[in-house]
Amino acid sequence: MNNKETTPIAIVMGRNYASRLGMIRAAGLAGCEVIVIQTQKQQKRICKIDASSKYVRKCYICNEPYKNRLIDLINSLQDSDKNVVLLPTDDFTAWAIDEHYDCLKDHFLMPTVNDEQGGMAKVMDKESQKRLAREIGMNVAEGWVCTKEKGAYQIPADIVYPCFTKPIQSYNGPLKQYLKRCDSKEELAALLEKVAVFYGGAFLVEEYHEIEKEYAVVGLSIRDKVIIPSVFQMLSDHGGVTATGRIFPISKIPSLEESLSLFVRKTQLLGMFDIDLYESGGKLYFNEFNARLGASAYALTASSVNLPSIFINYLVDGDLHEEKKSVPDASFVNEKTLLDQYFYKEIRYCQYKHAMEESDIFFLKDENDMAPFKIFIKYKKDLPSLYMWRLLRKSKNKIRRILKKQKS
Repeated sequence: MNNKETTPIAIVMGRNYASRLGMIRAAGLAGCEVIVIQTQKQQKRICKIDASSKYVRKCYICNEPYKNRLIDLINSLQDSDKNVVLLPTDDFTAWAIDEHYDCLKDHFLMPTVNDEQGGMAKVMDKESQKRLAREIGMNVAEGWVCTKEKGAYQIPADIVYPCFTKPIQSYNGPLKQYLKRCDSKEELAALLEKVAVFYGGAFLVEEYHEIEKEYAVVGLSIRDKVIIPSVFQMLSDHGGVTATGRIFPISKIPSLEESLSLFVRKTQLLGMFDIDLYESGGKLYFNEFNARLGASAYALTASSVNLPSIFINYLVDGDLHEEKKSVPDASFVNEKTLLDQYFYKEIRYCQYKHAMEESDIFFLKDENDMAPFKIFIKYKKDLPSLYMWRLLRKSKNKIRRILKKQKS
C-alpha cells in the first residue's frame, strides 16, 4: 500500500463528538483527508459540530449497535489510489474493526495486536489487564469474576463489601450504566439480576476504593517501541467524562513511565492507547487500559505532540518519526462537559466562567478551525429546550420500563 498517493485518507469513527473532533484535527494536521463516521444509538441527523471542521471531506451516520452496518460502510470507503487509515475513538468502533480485521486488512491500515483478528479484544479484557498489571508490580484492586449459570450470576462467597462492578469488556454500551458501588451481597445480587436479563458474559467485581485523584496516560505503541509523553489529571467531571484537568510531562514521574511502558510492550499493540489510573490511600492504582485515544488526548495534540500524526506516518511509510517536543504543564477544558456540569447544577456560573477564562487548552475552540466552536455556541443557546426534551425522554423511557416490568 506504500506506493499509493502521498495524501492518505483518515476515517475517524466514534460516538462522542469531542473525541471525534480531536482525532479529526490531529489527522488533518498530519495532512490527511478526513472522513467521519458518527456512531450513536438513534442518531438521525449528522452532528454538525465535528462535521463542520475544515478538515472533514465527508460525514456519515451509522447507528450502534449494528457493527455489521459499520463494517459495510467502512468497506464502501475503500480507495485503490490512496492509503486509508482507520482511527476508532471509542471501544465500540475499536472492537468492531478488530472483530473484522481479516476482511479489512487488505484494504485499510489500522490498529492491531499481532496482526490477529480479535487480538485487541484480548488486551482490552479487564481481567487479563489486571493480571498483567499485577505481574509487573503495579497496585491493582482485588477482583472477582461473576459468571452466569442457568440464567443467573453466581456470586463468589469471598467478595468484600463495599465493592464496585464493571463489565470485563467495555465495548457493550448498555453495560456501562452498571458500573456501580454495592454495599452488600443483596445490592450486588439485585444489580446482576438486572444485567442477566440481556447479557450472558462474565462480570467483574472489584474491592471498592475511595478515589482521591484520577489520571489518564496516553501514548503510542509500535509493538516494542512505546511513546508516552504526558499524564492527564482529571480535576472535575460529569458522568465520568472529564470536564477540566491539567496535563504535565510524564518525566515528572519516571517510575510510572517505566512500568507503563513495560505493560504496553507486553500487549504488543500497534496503535494508540490510554491508561486510566487513580490514587487512593496515598497509593497509585492501575484501573484500565484502552486501545484507542479518548477526548482528553487532544490536549496533547494542541499543546505539543501529535500522536495520531506519528501513527499515521508510521502506517503509511513504515518509519517512526517521533516528535521530540517538551510537554507543558497546562490546564484544559472540555467545553461540552463543563456546560453539562453547569446545566445539571453541579457547578455555579462563576465556576463555569472561571474555568473557561483560565484554561490554556480547549477541546472545541481552535483559532485555526473555528466552525465547530461557532456551531457549539449556537447549540449552547438552544440547550435549555434540548435538555428539557432529553429529560422528558428519559422520564418516558423510565415509565415504559416500569410498566413492562409490572406486566412481566
